[in-house]
Amino acid sequence: MRDVLSGAGYQIQTVFDGRSGIQIAENKPVDLVVIDLLMPGQDGLETIQQILKAKPDLKVIAISGGRRGGAMDFLSAALKLGASRTFHKPFNHSDFLNVVHQLTQRSSSTT
Repeated sequence: MRDVLSGAGYQIQTVFDGRSGIQIAENKPVDLVVIDLLMPGQDGLETIQQILKAKPDLKVIAISGGRRGGAMDFLSAALKLGASRTFHKPFNHSDFLNVVHQLTQRSSSTT
C-alpha cells in the first residue's frame, strides 16, 4: 500500500501497529488513515475506535484479508465503528486509489 499511495503522489507515514498509528493520528495533521484490521499489539477495530474518539471527522479505510467470511465480519464491524470505506484483500489498486482520492478531496475541501 505504501508503494501504491506514494506512487500516486500521496505523502504517507507507515506504522506497523495500532498504537503507533493512534499516536500519529492524534499528534500530526492527517487526512486519511488506512488500517489493516489484523495487526500486532492492538487490532484494527480497537484502533479505529480510539482514533475516531479523538478525531471523529477523520476518514478511515479499513482493509482485511484472510478467510472471506471472517474478513467480511471484521469489515462490517469496522463500518459500524465509523470507518469510511472497507476493502477485502486482495483488491484492485485503481479502485482503492479512487476511494482515497474521493475521501481526501472531501476532507481538504472542508478544511
